[in-house]
Amino acid sequence: MKSIIARVTTVGLVCRVIYKLTCNCAQNAPCIQLDRKKCICPIGRAGSTCDAIYDPCTLSSCQNNGTCMPVDDRSLKYVCVCSERYYGDICQYKNAHVTILSNNSTTIAIAAIVHFLNIHPRTGFMIHENSYLYKKFKLTSDNSLELILEKQMYLSNFIYIQMFRTSDRYYGIYYLVALLKQNQIKSIKPRLIQENRCPHVNELIKNQSVRDLSQLKRVKYYYDICVMNKQLRCFHDEIYQCFCDKRSQLDCLIFDHSVNNCPAKLNYCQNNALCKQTNRQGQWDFICICEKCYSRTLCQFTALQYSVSLEALIGS
Repeated sequence: MKSIIARVTTVGLVCRVIYKLTCNCAQNAPCIQLDRKKCICPIGRAGSTCDAIYDPCTLSSCQNNGTCMPVDDRSLKYVCVCSERYYGDICQYKNAHVTILSNNSTTIAIAAIVHFLNIHPRTGFMIHENSYLYKKFKLTSDNSLELILEKQMYLSNFIYIQMFRTSDRYYGIYYLVALLKQNQIKSIKPRLIQENRCPHVNELIKNQSVRDLSQLKRVKYYYDICVMNKQLRCFHDEIYQCFCDKRSQLDCLIFDHSVNNCPAKLNYCQNNALCKQTNRQGQWDFICICEKCYSRTLCQFTALQYSVSLEALIGS
C-alpha cells in the first residue's frame, strides 16, 4: 500500500510557504528531497518507491543456529548474529572453551582472575591473551566454571586462576589450571586441585637470609627448590612464573603480575583497598578487595568508627 506524503517547506522570518513536496512512497518509507525526490526504504523493502519486498535472509548461509539480520542492501546484504559458542562471518568457527571442575571441595574467594597466556616467540615472555574477572568466586563439587573464549579457536598454552581472599596478599594465590604442550587444543576440563597451587618463592625458601636477598641474587637458589620439592609443579616471585618438571628441572618465564591492577586514574577503591580490573572488548570491570574492618563496593564503609572500647562498656 502506497502513501502519498506531502512535506511543507518554509523559509523566511515569517515561515512563508514556498512549495509542497509530494512523494509516492510505500507505507513507512519516508521521503527526502536532495537533487531529486527519493524514498528511504526500511529494512525488508527495495526499489525506487520501496514497493518490492526484499528479504536477504532467505538466502543467508548462517551456520550453527546463527541468526540472520538484514541490513542495507547497498553494502552488506545481511549479518549473522552468532550464538555464544560460535563466531565468524557466518558463525562457522567454534570458540575454544574451558570447564574448570572442583576436586570435591569448596573453594571461595572474594575475587578470582582467570589468565590465558602464551609465550612470545622471540622474547620468551608470557603474553596475556585473555583474562576474566569473577566476583564472590565460589567453586563446589556441585558446580563448575565454564569459560568461552570469544573469537579464539584454540586455547592458550597456559591457564591460571589467581584468587584473592584478603587484601594483604598482593599476588593472591595462583593455581596452574593447565599447561598445554600441544597447540590447537579446543577444549579441556581440568580440575582445581591443591597440588597445582603455585606458592610465592618465600614460602619455599626457609633461610631468612636468602629470602632477604634481592630478586636478582635470589633467583640462583631456585634450582634447589625443584630438587627439594619433588611434588612441586610451579611457584612464582615478583617477576617470574617458574615450573618444575618430573625430573626436577627448572624453567622460569617472565610474567606481568600487574596486568590486572587498576590504573591510578581509574582506581576508585578507598582505604588502601586492592583494586583489580579487566578490560575485555571495551567492557571495563573492577573489584575492590578491602582491608580488615572495611566493606562495601569501594571499601568506603568502616566498622572502626562504631567500635566500643572495653573500658567504655564496664565504666572507667
